[in-house]
Amino acid sequence: MLTEGMHEMRRAWRAAAPALMLVALAACAAPVEPVETPDAMRFTEKPPIGLSVARVEIETMDTGERVDHEVLAKFAVPPEEAMRQWARDRLQAGGGTGSGIGTGSGVGRFTILTASVEEEKQQPAKGAVGWVTPAPGGRYTITVEGRLEILAEGGQRGMTAAKVARAKTLEPGLTPDERTRALYDLTLATMTAFDEQMERAIRRHLNPWVF
Repeated sequence: MLTEGMHEMRRAWRAAAPALMLVALAACAAPVEPVETPDAMRFTEKPPIGLSVARVEIETMDTGERVDHEVLAKFAVPPEEAMRQWARDRLQAGGGTGSGIGTGSGVGRFTILTASVEEEKQQPAKGAVGWVTPAPGGRYTITVEGRLEILAEGGQRGMTAAKVARAKTLEPGLTPDERTRALYDLTLATMTAFDEQMERAIRRHLNPWVF
């Protein structure tokens, strides 16, 4: 015959069983492999675009928009940093005379017009009381726009620009490393498209200063 104390022990076991099962499953789960995310983004796979100018300047236009530092902190390489690195890697001041207009003593000015990130958070699913819900997902949209001006001595000027936007939806439950890697890949895809568009624009509209 079961005593009152034994009944209490059985009730306590039934109450604790789900939590103990979760602990056991977690102990048996395979360890999560770290996701490697580069801490830099380079654009040196293609040769630089030579410009008949003495130097290349890089600046960012102040649009007055509020920067969400909490969102940017999720990026290993924020879009503005990627744009600056693109200009350093792909635009090369080399003097020369190009096709006959440039004197090699002017200035190439690359202006970052836009390097923004929009985050649309997804509402986390409601779980049972006491259960840990997975990290919420979200949709991220990166927009980059850049302008290159040639300010040559003698009054000659040229200008071209390119703008690209790319978006990606992150599923709920990603680890911080997985999320960082996914956002890095999104930034790289955006910059790859920008690189292609901008180079075409430069060679089409600023060809006299390209060598």
